[in-house]
Amino acid sequence: MAIDAYSAAPSAWHHLTALRGDLIHKLQMNQKLPERSKLEERLAAVEEQLLDTPSPDLEAIALKLRLLWSAELHAHDEASRRKLALLTDLDRLTP
Repeated sequence: MAIDAYSAAPSAWHHLTALRGDLIHKLQMNQKLPERSKLEERLAAVEEQLLDTPSPDLEAIALKLRLLWSAELHAHDEASRRKLALLTDLDRLTP
């Protein structure tokens, strides 16, 4: 039996989120690394992979929406307020 993308998704998702966390930590701890731009590029690539990976749960969907809307969540318009409210609802509904 072949493994399809949806049955492998939770494992891939957890691997990618762990890798993303490690990259964010390295960027936060080492502000002046010569390889900082490479770490930022790798983080962007991992986040793109996350967006392409099937979401295993609602928490994953919330993360995808945060990645997609990151630049818009702090604006002071109605659309941004609604997006933030939607993410708040998702956070409330996830264990």
